[in-house]
Amino acid sequence: MKAVRVAHIIDNHSLVLNVGRSDGIETGQRFLVYGLSDDEITDPETGRSLGYLELVRGTGSVSYIQDEMCVITSDKPVPASTTAMVRAISGTVEYQPFTSPAVGDYAREI
Repeated sequence: MKAVRVAHIIDNHSLVLNVGRSDGIETGQRFLVYGLSDDEITDPETGRSLGYLELVRGTGSVSYIQDEMCVITSDKPVPASTTAMVRAISGTVEYQPFTSPAVGDYAREI
C-alpha cells in the first residue's frame, strides 16, 4: 500500500485520507494519525540517528469510502466523567477531536 497521508481536513473530528476502495480500504478500518517532529532525534551516546518523533494527532475509523479517498472520524472517547457517563448510558458517546491535524500528516492502520 502507498504511504497513507491526510489529504484534507473537514473539521476537528473528520479527516480525508489519500486511500480508498481501490487500495483495499473498508468501512470501520482504524487509523492512527501522526505528524513528525521537525528535529531529528539522535542517540546521545552514539550520535546515531534515531529518526523523527511521531506526534500523535489521534485515531479514527473509516466512515465513508470513495475509490481514491476515504473519510475517517475520530473514535477516541472523551475520558469518563459524570457527564460522559450519562451520555454513554443514554447511548450518546462524545469523541475527542484530532489534535492539530495538518494536510500531509501520516496515517497507519491500527
